[in-house]
Amino acid sequence: MLCPKISRFLGERFQLTGTSLPTGSDNRHIISDRQLHTILDVTDSAWLFIDIKSVGPRDDQDHAVMSHNQISGDGKWDSESYGVIHGIMTAEGQRASHLFHCAIPPLFVVHIVIKPALGLAGEKQGLPLKRISLVSMP
Repeated sequence: MLCPKISRFLGERFQLTGTSLPTGSDNRHIISDRQLHTILDVTDSAWLFIDIKSVGPRDDQDHAVMSHNQISGDGKWDSESYGVIHGIMTAEGQRASHLFHCAIPPLFVVHIVIKPALGLAGEKQGLPLKRISLVSMP
């Protein structure tokens, strides 16, 4: 469930429902509004995923690690009996690469990643907040 302030903000502007997908710490909702249909043409709804990817002072890279449950694929639908089938992608990093099986259908999805980066404490206790990055992936 989204935190109450975000939920209230979205609820004032859209019809807000859950997606019934595995969520873990993610917040996944369907936002609906008649005006979305004028933008998207085929539907009045979009999926909104909000995920927090916190990093410590030694692992702060210019990327976020995403699972297969957070990425949409190419979504070929050749047969009604098989449903949507994704092609296999290759995830490439600086030192390694591996096959990646996307799990989200290619629907209208907005994925927002909130990435708080923690710094070194120095003389203080704990890990202070160095910055917060916000990324939107349509």
